[in-house]
This record gives sequence, structure tokens and C-alpha cells, in this order.
Amino acid sequence: IPPNVSQQRIPFVNGSDGNKGTWNAPFATLNYAITQAGANDVIMIKPGHAETLATAAAIVINKAVAIVGLGVGPNRPTFTWSAAASTISVVASGASVQNLLCISTMATGFTTVAFAETNATVANDFTIENCEFRDSSTTTGFLAYYNGGTTANQSDGFTFTNNTCLRTLATVTNVTAAV
Repeated sequence: IPPNVSQQRIPFVNGSDGNKGTWNAPFATLNYAITQAGANDVIMIKPGHAETLATAAAIVINKAVAIVGLGVGPNRPTFTWSAAASTISVVASGASVQNLLCISTMATGFTTVAFAETNATVANDFTIENCEFRDSSTTTGFLAYYNGGTTANQSDGFTFTNNTCLRTLATVTNVTAAV
């Protein structure tokens, strides 16, 4: 970290939620780091970090934060969607995620959406950048990587850039799309 940047404003993830959230004492989960961050903070996720999402809204991005994964290739922070309807819920405008490895282990036909906005939630200017989305096999994978709701203008300014989408599903039983 550059000397002029306070570690208090940059929570780190890959440790214990009893920690202070610094580089040497990071938080355990992204969701906890979001609760500790302020609006417009940057949350850094250390290389090798892994989390499994097993519920709807397992992680809630409810602040305008930038979530940045550190590392390259298989050392990037890895998030695995393991249950039907498991999601990262986006409910704040101005948030972004970058450089995450996202893997779905759900059987086709289930509604596994990586990032989702629920109806009537306005979360404009959400950005997904430089992330990789993978189906874990020919029978398990994502339905979509991002799903906005049906409320008018709720996803205005959404950006999906420089992402890699590796589709290996052999049979798709539901409509699939990146967004």
C-alpha cells in the first residue's frame, strides 16, 4: 500500500472477521468487509481467497464500494455458487467488482445468477470488470452472470467489460445469457 493511503479506508479480505481488516490482519468474508466499509471505499480481496455462496443474497453489496480481487489466474479470489438461487445481491448504485473468478457448481435448470438486482431496487452504474465466469462441468453452470429486475431504469449505467465467460454446459434447460 502506498504510504499516503490509510489502511483504515481499504479493508482487506482473506483472514478472520475478528481482525482489523488490514493487509496483515484481513477480514474473513467479503460480506463482512462490506459491512465495515464506508461509501466509496475500496475493498481488496487477497490472492487465494475463496468463498462459497449457498443462499440467495449470500453477499449483499449495499454500498457504493469498489471490490478488487488481487492475483492472477487461479490465484485470483474465487467465489463458488453452490446452491439454487445463490447470488450476490446488488442494491447500491455506484458499486463495482473487478478481477474475481466466479464458478457455478449448480445443475442446469436451476436459477443460478451470479449478480442480481431485485425488482424495485435501483442500483445504477454497477460495473463487472475483468472477472471470469466458469461453468464447473458439462452439467453444472450459471443461468446468467448478471440479472437486473423489471423496474424501469433500475440498471442504468450497468457496465460488463473485459470479462471471460467459459461455457461448458452440454445441455441448457433454461435460457442462458451473460446479462
